[in-house]
Order: sequence, then C-alpha cells, then structure tokens
Amino acid sequence: TSMMLFLTKPTRQDSQGFTLLEMLVVVLLVSLLASLLMQGFVYMSGTYHAVERRQLRAQQQELFEGWLRDSIHGVINGVDGEFGKNNQFSGDSTSFSGLSLGSLAGQSPGTPVKIVWSLEQKNGLVLLRYGEAPLAGGAMIWYTLKEWPSTVSASWHYLHNGEWLSSFPLQTSIFARNKKTALPRAISLYVNSVPVPIELIVSVRGNPNEYAPPVIEGVL
Repeated sequence: TSMMLFLTKPTRQDSQGFTLLEMLVVVLLVSLLASLLMQGFVYMSGTYHAVERRQLRAQQQELFEGWLRDSIHGVINGVDGEFGKNNQFSGDSTSFSGLSLGSLAGQSPGTPVKIVWSLEQKNGLVLLRYGEAPLAGGAMIWYTLKEWPSTVSASWHYLHNGEWLSSFPLQTSIFARNKKTALPRAISLYVNSVPVPIELIVSVRGNPNEYAPPVIEGVL
C-alpha cells in the first residue's frame, strides 16, 4: 500500500494593520474633532451663563419695580388717630417719607406703616434704601434694594398740578401755615445710568386732597 502525501501551500495573510502614517492621521483627526467639540462646549456654556445672568437681573429688576410700585400706590396723606395724623408726606431729590398701606416688611395688607425711600452714597456706590416702621412706634428697619456705581446719578421727582418738582410739598406761606398738605399725583425715580437712563413713574393712588379727620355729627 502506497502512502500519498498532500502538501498544501500556506496561505498569505493579507491583513497587515495600520501604518504609522495612518495612525498619525487618525490621531490628528481625533484631536481636531475634540478641539472643535471643546470650543463648542465652552461657547455654549458661556452663552448659557450669560442668558442666566440676564434672566436673574430681569427678575431682580421686576421684583424691585414691584416693591416700589406697591409702596407708592399705597401712600396716603394721613390716618385718624394719635400717631397717624401728624405723619404727612414730604420728599426731596434724595428721599421721601410718609405713610403707606403697602407694607413690604410683613405687616398685614392695609395696615398703615411709616416708610422712607432714600438714595445714599456709600463705599463708591449709589444705594437705594427702604425703611419701614410700625405706625404706633418702633425702630425703622432698613433694606438695601438696589445698587449702582458712583458714576450714576439718581433722584426723586414729584408730579403736582401738571409739573414735576424736585421737592414736595411746595415751600410757600400757605403750606407753611397749613401742614395738611396734599399728595403728589405721581413719584418718579430717575437714574442716569449707562448705556440707557432709567425712569420709573408710579402713580399715587391715595386721596390727593388735604388730610382732614372725619367730622362726627354732634362731636366737636
């Protein structure tokens, strides 16, 4: 019996892997893609934070305007009783004070309180401060509601008989003799800020007539 041997020629491996040049090209492409992705991430992150800051400033501005509006809307020219009737409204370009039914410090709605809105300069800043105290007595509690750089100028103005005044009431002999002065029709806060000046005008909804206690028939 003869034995036959079958010899097969070994097959050649066609796969030789990546060359060094191909690997360098791949690394370069991956680096470029990562760089583009990182730049896009940084840009989107910066845009997100910028939008977030604008929204926060807008919310703060809306809150501030709401507080100012509620307080001035509630201004009254006097209430009956020992404490209220002598607290008349007065103001100049830096501050105003009086009575308001719009408490911002937690008093019940409709409860008259003493209020002061003041513009002050401190530590290189222009501060808008609000003070409130109970009508029956007690310490004035102060809050800083707004800050601007010292380069900004701000002032209060008062609308009376169709004219904007820098102080109220008018310092005339009539007002000097009669302390029961009327309220202004509106109060304006003008802020000469950059790039756009701001002016907030709020109407006074209280009785604009002179304050007088009620007359009870049969009682002097």
